[in-house]
Parts: sequence; structure tokens; C-alpha cells
Amino acid sequence: MRNSIITALSLATFCVAPQALAQANYPTKPITLVVPYAPGNTDVLARVFLGQMGQNTKWTFTYDYKPGASSKIGTTAVAKAAPDGHTMLVVASTITYSHLLKNKPPYDWRRDLEPVYQLNRTNGILMVNPKLPVNSVREYIAYAKANPGKINYATIGNGGIVHIVAENMHHQMGVQVTYVPYKGYGNVTSAIIAGEVQAAHPAWRAFGSFLTSGKVRPLALTGANSRLAQLPNLKSIAEEGVPTFDNWSWTGIFFPGNTPGAIINRMNAEFTKARLDPETIKKLDGMGEGPGGGTPEEFRRFLNETSERLTKVIQDAGIELEE
Repeated sequence: MRNSIITALSLATFCVAPQALAQANYPTKPITLVVPYAPGNTDVLARVFLGQMGQNTKWTFTYDYKPGASSKIGTTAVAKAAPDGHTMLVVASTITYSHLLKNKPPYDWRRDLEPVYQLNRTNGILMVNPKLPVNSVREYIAYAKANPGKINYATIGNGGIVHIVAENMHHQMGVQVTYVPYKGYGNVTSAIIAGEVQAAHPAWRAFGSFLTSGKVRPLALTGANSRLAQLPNLKSIAEEGVPTFDNWSWTGIFFPGNTPGAIINRMNAEFTKARLDPETIKKLDGMGEGPGGGTPEEFRRFLNETSERLTKVIQDAGIELEE
């Protein structure tokens, strides 16, 4: 019996040792961040973290852009990658309702991806063209009720997260507007300043200079009971007449499914360390990015709750999702 126990322990040690050794030596090559969007937006946020992490760890990071199909192309590549911690994904809210897309993706994010770290939680800013005769959320609601469908509201694509959030917001306001889809915030910028659309809700990062110059008028923040350092007196939509509305945009880091827990926790710790660096804090504050953070388990719970909420909004509003 004693010999059997010793043999079993020896076999267990033999099986575990290579995995433990591999994790101790991690990483063994450059780590690739797959970005399922075009350059210039989500990757900007990721580069702030990875730049600091490179300084802290001397690790090398590379970027692989795979835009298209509502982030499905890049996400699929990561879901199918080797679960060794050398391929990461940076992706936003679209992943949590990908199961509702007409052309369903060849992955299930709950099964095929491992949440690692939530980079941010960022406020949107409900803003209007200054020619729209409203100066508050209550006036916006009153005008929309008196002029149903006459406010042109900018979104990023039909059925994208911006559209979904806008549908939810206006449903809770009890008003109707006309949604006008654009390919990106650069197009939205031109459209709202020209008066082609009257309203939108981008983040500070996309519209900060236009808000401070008066070319657009901020009405409220999308995150309930929140504040933005750049606009300290601006209250939230919840405080300004729609108490049940609360929405934040977010971006997160994922590994392929079945990546060892030790590697996930190590990467989470490095992101956390980078987030606490004073230079990182300064850069993110300047971009108007709210803090994310937390453990992988906390991030997974957040994802599940977000998925349930967005699924209900999409189904209740009858939104047809692109792709």
C-alpha cells in the first residue's frame, strides 16, 4: 500500500512538473495582442497598459490587427489559438451579445475565452448640436416627445453597442428618435458639428476638444451617479430625470480557453501593477477613462451580468444585429 502511494505521488509530480516549469519560465517568446478592430481606438488604450508592462517586466508585445465582422474575425483567431499565454485578445462589449448575431460566430466566449483583466469602465456623454434648443436631459426628453422622430441620433453601425445603448436610453426616456449609422466616430464628429445629426453619446476620448470648444453641448453622463474630471459639473442621465439608466463602455483582455490559471493570474497581476503606475493613471485620466481592474473571476461575473442585460435590451427592442 505504501509503495502504491509513493508511486502515485511520483507520477503526479512527474505530470505536474513540466506544466509548473513552463509557467515559471513564462513567457518564452513575444506575446501577441490581437486587435479585432482598425487601429486608432481600442489599441490606443491597450498600448498604454502594455507599454508600462513592457517596462515593468521586459516582456515584448506585438500587435496583430484583424478587423471586421463585428470583431468576430480577430476573436475567432484567439479562440482557436494555443492556450499557452502567448496570444491575447482586446475586445469590447460586442463579445457579450455575439450569440445573438444573425451569422453566429464559431466560438462561445464563455467556453472558448478566458477573461483576464478589465481595462476600463468609461462614461459616454449625451451631447447635442448647439442649435438643438435643449440644455438639459429634461429639455431633451420634452423636445423629443413634442417632435417624435425628428432628432437624428448618431450610432456606430446598425445593431452595434452604441445603437443598443441608445435604444435602451430612449426607451427608458419614453421617446422616439431616428438612428443614423456611421462607420466610426470620425464620421460622427463631422456629422454632429455640421448638424446632420443632432445628438450622440461618445466618450471623452472621441469628442473632448469639441466639448471644450463649444462646438457640441454636453447634457449628461451615461454612468449613473458618476462624474468626469474634465467636466466636473456634468451630472448623469440617472440624476437628470431617468433614474434607472446606467451604462458604461468597457474594454477587456482575454486569453484562449483552457489557458492555465497560473498564467491568467500572472497576467492579471501585471495589468494591475501597470494600472497603478502614476504615469498610466495620468494617461488614462487624460483620455477620460474610468478604472476597470479586479480579478479574473470578478471580470467573468461582470461579463455574465452584462450579457444578460444586453440580451434583454436587444430582444425587447427587436434590434436586428449586423453580421
